[in-house]
Amino acid sequence: MLTEAPSPRSTSPRKGGNTTGKSATPSENDFTSAERLQFEKELLGFYISGHPMNAYLGLAEALDTFAVDDLLNQEDRTEFRICGIASNMAKKLSKKDNRPWMAFTLATKRASVPLNMFADAFAAYGHHLVENAPLAILGTILKGDDGARINVKECYPLDSYVANHISRVTWLLKPTHPETPGFLQLLRQTLNKYVGDTRTSLGFVFEDRFSPTAEASTALGWKLAGPVFQQLRSHPAVMGAQIETKRLEIKETRRWAKK
Repeated sequence: MLTEAPSPRSTSPRKGGNTTGKSATPSENDFTSAERLQFEKELLGFYISGHPMNAYLGLAEALDTFAVDDLLNQEDRTEFRICGIASNMAKKLSKKDNRPWMAFTLATKRASVPLNMFADAFAAYGHHLVENAPLAILGTILKGDDGARINVKECYPLDSYVANHISRVTWLLKPTHPETPGFLQLLRQTLNKYVGDTRTSLGFVFEDRFSPTAEASTALGWKLAGPVFQQLRSHPAVMGAQIETKRLEIKETRRWAKK
């Protein structure tokens, strides 16, 4: 069952409060953006100042093999990859052998879907399941007489998964924009600072047509991170970015022969 993600609600500041010279409460600058969002969700049940998936905008969509609300419409045994925020986690025990497993909800900016990570997967990947953590979920769709269900097989922190599975970013630039040289300098500084395996290419947009792209040196691979990507993506000289991902591969489940 899929549920639409709730719309953020606005709140009005409370009047009054501490009137002494020094505030008794921490300022918002004392918290990171991620911490502030987590506090909002814990206290109010929804986000106000943003959404945790904003840091992965464009990246999560490139990694997702299907929209979250289209997962159950896939054919039997279809493999999938979906990114979102874990919440509503409930640890349970199998009735068959008393092994632990986890029921949880995965929320994207578009919708939420309830998921079950059963005993084998939970034993291998359950340590990644943390409340309000951004995750990459891999699995298969299983269809039977009782309908379709989602079989979670792997689970990874989204930060590391993005860094390891985005293979290339092609920056589409405005060639005549006065800040294009500044972007190229910022990009080079970023590549020098965050060394990794994601490749970089550049393309210039002329009258709605893309010129052939130029590939940066293989020595300039970078470790892609969501916030850094968003900073570069929001630069005024950038028209867009094309994201290439590694092919979805799910590890084979090891089956033990009966003695």
